[in-house]
Amino acid sequence: MDTTYWGRNFGVVVFKDKITKKILWRKFIYRKEHISDYTEGILWLKEHSFNILGIVCDGLKGLFKELDGYKIQMCQYHQIKITERYLTLSPETIAGQELLQLVKEITCMDKESFIGAFDAWNSRWNYFYRNIV
Repeated sequence: MDTTYWGRNFGVVVFKDKITKKILWRKFIYRKEHISDYTEGILWLKEHSFNILGIVCDGLKGLFKELDGYKIQMCQYHQIKITERYLTLSPETIAGQELLQLVKEITCMDKESFIGAFDAWNSRWNYFYRNIV
């Protein structure tokens, strides 16, 4: 589930089924997205007997807490974009360059591989970022 905008104040909240690739629910919004837009969609799905096995979303503040009764994951695209925003597209440090490369590979890894690679990066660079914060 995610929201796509055209301009600053017009968008559509979309819930898509991963298996069938069909749009299950949508809602046009004329402002910023809110948690209530997503909970409205969840309620509609439940009322129409959909079985929600898991949710992938953009990480809107408070959304994970609101939907804590479901298996939930932040979209990998959004994880990459957030990392790029903090590190920039051209990090100056080797630690930053390695972290950006690792995050860009997240879509090619399973959970255990990513955690292992991140733990290795963290062990290598822990002294560095602890001393710059």
